[in-house]
Amino acid sequence: TLQIRGGSGLFSGRPPFVWISDQVGNNGILTGSLRSDNTTNYAFSPNVDQHIPANPTLPSSYALALTERNFRFPQTWRTNIAIDKQLKGGWVATLEAIYSKTVNNIVYYNANQVLSDSTLNAANGLRPIFPGAGLSSSAQNNAMRENDFVTDAIVLGNTNAGYSYSITAKLEKQFAKNWYAMAAYNFGEAKDMITGGSIAYSSWRDNFTVNGNNRPDLAYSDFDQRHRVIAAGTYRLNLGKHSTTSFSAFYQGYNQGRATLRLVGDVNGDQLAGNDLMWVPTNADDLTWSDIKTSAGDVIYTVQEQKDAFTAYLADNAYANGRKGNYTERNGLILPWLNQIDLGIQQDFAIKTGNTTQRFQLRLDLYNAGNLINSSWGVADRLVLTAPLTYNIKNQTYNYTMTNGELRTESYDKDASLNSVWQMQVGVRYFFN
Repeated sequence: TLQIRGGSGLFSGRPPFVWISDQVGNNGILTGSLRSDNTTNYAFSPNVDQHIPANPTLPSSYALALTERNFRFPQTWRTNIAIDKQLKGGWVATLEAIYSKTVNNIVYYNANQVLSDSTLNAANGLRPIFPGAGLSSSAQNNAMRENDFVTDAIVLGNTNAGYSYSITAKLEKQFAKNWYAMAAYNFGEAKDMITGGSIAYSSWRDNFTVNGNNRPDLAYSDFDQRHRVIAAGTYRLNLGKHSTTSFSAFYQGYNQGRATLRLVGDVNGDQLAGNDLMWVPTNADDLTWSDIKTSAGDVIYTVQEQKDAFTAYLADNAYANGRKGNYTERNGLILPWLNQIDLGIQQDFAIKTGNTTQRFQLRLDLYNAGNLINSSWGVADRLVLTAPLTYNIKNQTYNYTMTNGELRTESYDKDASLNSVWQMQVGVRYFFN
């Protein structure tokens, strides 16, 4: 049977479930598997128990995915208000505000993870450290687990922390002679405790925190949008009784999302490499550095070269530079502004044959049209370094993170995906009654 002992609450320093027994019976392990390649030993049988081993071998360790007894499905309180106003000259103005507050949302924690027992020194941001720091293999596993036989016990729970709001202002007009124009501005902000993934363990593991993933902070959501401006215009030209041509243009300018600056390495010893938010020192000399060496011991980059690179990186990255003496935040970095425009031409015509009218439509769409004119227009930005520093927990030193063997100090380079080049699409449509 599975035994779970209660604690005092997720965010009070200890998770609600803090101990799991190693007694595994009929209700403890519900599934198992057997792999045998190129075999004929397991012919189909309608008897589901046919191929269950007489004496199945229990695993030496196992993972658990659990749900709090009082778990509630996500609930959100949402309020919105909108005003449309007819202005002089045929203009229509719209103002809309939407506010959402989390009533119940999901949060994950590892009930089998022990508490931190020490703190990193002040030069590294006073980060909580777990008993597994500096250990490896079985010694680290045993130090980090309440129950040594359970690799992790991820619990699905609730939180009421989190909110989002959005404000939109729009102005539009239907002009005479088939002209139409619209422009709108939107500002949004969204914060949550965690952005869930595909399974319980990865949802817990892939969060970014300072105090460990059992104690996440309210931070900007992966879906936080910030600023966005859009504008659209159309013109319809009547060429005759059975032929019209429409021209359209759509512009959007927006922040390209958010990103998290973190560290490479398991800084706090919680057995999760890459989830620790970065402490930004006021000066590169505040950190203890070590040479970057080859496996043979040859120096690739000296300590001074790395310090110079890190100083240059901070000078180039406004967000990181503004966090000196503090931790970075989950999704704290706002990516640069991007402008893109799409163009379209649509030709509608009809052919009357007897009592039947055949209607056709030809359409040409040009996406990211500015890139066709200038190859530097409409190109998105890509973050060069998501983890500028690498932490060596065994000797407690830092390295500047290499990119393809180089110490790159610029914040961004240009995206090379389809989203950053012009694309053309041609379509033909036939309408029939």
